[in-house]
Amino acid sequence: MFGGARGSILILALWVIFMLALLAVAVGAYVDSRLTLARRLEQRLLGEAAARTGIARSLILLKQDTNGWDSVSEPWADSRKDFSNVVCGAGVFSVCYEVDLSGGGRGTNYGVGDEQSRIDLNLARVELLATLMQEVGGMGAEAATRVAAALHTASTKPVENLPGVGEKTGWQDSRFKRGPFRSVGEIRWVTGMTEEAFLKIRDHVTVHGGYRVNLNTAGLGVLRTLAKRAGSGDSGSAGVESLAKKILQFRESGGIFKSYQGSGLVEALGPGAGLTGDERSRLYGMTPFITVASDHFRGWAKGAPVNRAGETRRFDFVWDRKHHKIEFWHED
Repeated sequence: MFGGARGSILILALWVIFMLALLAVAVGAYVDSRLTLARRLEQRLLGEAAARTGIARSLILLKQDTNGWDSVSEPWADSRKDFSNVVCGAGVFSVCYEVDLSGGGRGTNYGVGDEQSRIDLNLARVELLATLMQEVGGMGAEAATRVAAALHTASTKPVENLPGVGEKTGWQDSRFKRGPFRSVGEIRWVTGMTEEAFLKIRDHVTVHGGYRVNLNTAGLGVLRTLAKRAGSGDSGSAGVESLAKKILQFRESGGIFKSYQGSGLVEALGPGAGLTGDERSRLYGMTPFITVASDHFRGWAKGAPVNRAGETRRFDFVWDRKHHKIEFWHED
């Protein structure tokens, strides 16, 4: 009898030990998962803090820039010591963007990009949009003109004293209403816009720019568009590509346009540029479409823990220097 009782007690004890072991494993797994989550959250917060530090540095340098022009050679636009893998406490940040090179291809600048290096879809003149669609978008002259008109119509608020103006919205999709574009992606649904053309122009346009494009920061595609438009959008290509590349070469050598008047542009490039008569004429013709100073700047900041084992945080923002405010903010 006693042997059977001892056996039952032993079995019960073993079951208790087994259940306690299971409980310990479960608690251990729960605690471990919570510790892993806590570590990931800590790393994520370190990455976010680092990225925000990079953004703060960007705005400080932009606010300190008080000259009358903005160019890709200034500290806020290209400074490795200020924006490339900068350690701040337990985090590290970088702020960078891509630029067109005169020899072809793309390069990387560490700093903040100028949003007015692009053509503003909401503010640009219709003829400039048409030239963009033709020169960069690859459209024929008639199709480019129609799409430019649709872009202008879609982005313009209705005018009450023009009966019937609201009947042609410029949109392929009736869910869209007339008014300023809120993102570049919206133009996919503008009447006449093709996916092929959209993919070609999307990196050359913005909805956070201005009436004029900054000649000190514009990329090759935009410079070609300006050069062609300066020739009244003519079908000839003489001087378009060569002038755009000469402007890029001038900037890459440290040159800065401090005036956007025709004579000032020619003087800045100097005799060494060897401008042809056509290039000189186009440079003068750019004046109505360009500036040398900007109000809107875009930054792509990323941050991570110093050990780089944690998650990287990325922020995309647009800052309006004139009104001292963030106009656009996106977090990854």
